Amino acid sequence: MQRPRHHLQGTSARWDFADPRWLPHEFKEIQELSHARVRDCVARFKGRLNLWDVVNEPTHLGRFKTRMGEWAMSLGAVPYVIEHLKIARAANPQATLLVNDYRTDPPFAKILDRLHEDGKRLFDTIGIQSHMHDGGWPLARVWEICDTYARFNVPIHFTETTIVSGPRQGPGENWGPTTPADEARQADYVPQFYTLLFAHPAVQGLTWWDFSDEGAWQRAAAGLVRKDMSPKPVYERLLALIKGEWWTQAEGRTDDKGEFATRAFFGTHRLTAKLPSGQSATQEVHWERDQDNRFELRVL
Repeated sequence: MQRPRHHLQGTSARWDFADPRWLPHEFKEIQELSHARVRDCVARFKGRLNLWDVVNEPTHLGRFKTRMGEWAMSLGAVPYVIEHLKIARAANPQATLLVNDYRTDPPFAKILDRLHEDGKRLFDTIGIQSHMHDGGWPLARVWEICDTYARFNVPIHFTETTIVSGPRQGPGENWGPTTPADEARQADYVPQFYTLLFAHPAVQGLTWWDFSDEGAWQRAAAGLVRKDMSPKPVYERLLALIKGEWWTQAEGRTDDKGEFATRAFFGTHRLTAKLPSGQSATQEVHWERDQDNRFELRVL
């Protein structure tokens, strides 16, 4: 549901960080261009794309030593994020605006604490990156992270999840191919990770970063499928979890009032009512959090 942000070339993925040659030298001109870029993207796709990662990794704006980064650092992380959130909000007041970071320690929380104006919070969602190339995080730590950011009273999205099925063979982007043993470990951990996030009331979204090992970030075996597109065990486990355990299927008879009650996972469902005569009615409904979720079907 999110956006790919790495450049794919052949079987590897690499990050290129450099100012475009046309970028002006003056900070004022860079600011105007940056604002125009946000305004154009959010307004152009209004009604089609309404969830935006407006500022990515505000804790580390200047790490790539670019002119763009120098301008951002000259403002400071908080003013930089605030002005771009305000531009995005003006371009689409109905958009969901997200601030995303790979850090889960106090520096990120301190920035979020200051992203408000006139007592009003300027962001709608918190993005947490969870690239676990060197092993799955302890589940107790994952729950603690969720609790830490739940205090902001906005939904949490785990925006970038990586859990590999191949060994690290050296520093940097030096990874071995997927192995049966590592695939088994991946398939064991991932459903636990998904289930924990699904259970936490503050979490409303999760994005797996690389679908296939082909072209995966850091050249690691980070996919749900192998380079030849054959499914790994983790693919089958997630399919059974999401389309099985978390897939509501219920049927029954109405009572004397013509009512039938059941528990259902949040989301879109198709309801069908049938009479003994064979007449029926079908309707799609949306089960929503904190709503009454009562629906009426009329068989004509």
